[in-house]
Amino acid sequence: MASLKEVQDTVRAYDLKSQIVGVGYIFAINIIFNLGSGISNTPEMNAVMVTAAWLVFIFPIALFGAVLYPSRKMAPKLGEQGSHALRTFYVQPERIHDVDAYLADVDASDVKKELAYEILRTAGLREIKRRRFLRALWVAAMSFMILFFGQLLRAGNFFTSGQ
Repeated sequence: MASLKEVQDTVRAYDLKSQIVGVGYIFAINIIFNLGSGISNTPEMNAVMVTAAWLVFIFPIALFGAVLYPSRKMAPKLGEQGSHALRTFYVQPERIHDVDAYLADVDASDVKKELAYEILRTAGLREIKRRRFLRALWVAAMSFMILFFGQLLRAGNFFTSGQ
């Protein structure tokens, strides 16, 4: 039970981390824009620039949001190994419609198999969230690098233009 709780807590922690880092990213972008507004030579906005801006600024936010999306139903299936568990820890309302049917499943279940099934399934969900969170962090880091080099280039143009 402690192992199952640990895995569940870790899954929830990725949700919280993603929310916090996503909001931090949005605040950081605001700060960068404020710093960048002091740099002249803003290029004209065209379709390419708008698309690039959305990729650099909005895509990381969407990736942090994608960490929140994988829910229990998205957890990897365990195939034949999981078919022996009656899945009494996480009740599927489509499968069990009344108390008597649920109690019959609880009586017929093997606690070890039920726990093992839930731990493995939730651990799979944890891995999905971990990979998505790391991907979002890397894309946010690349976004910051693009912003940095863009501002550096604009500042360089400012200094070389004699102003």
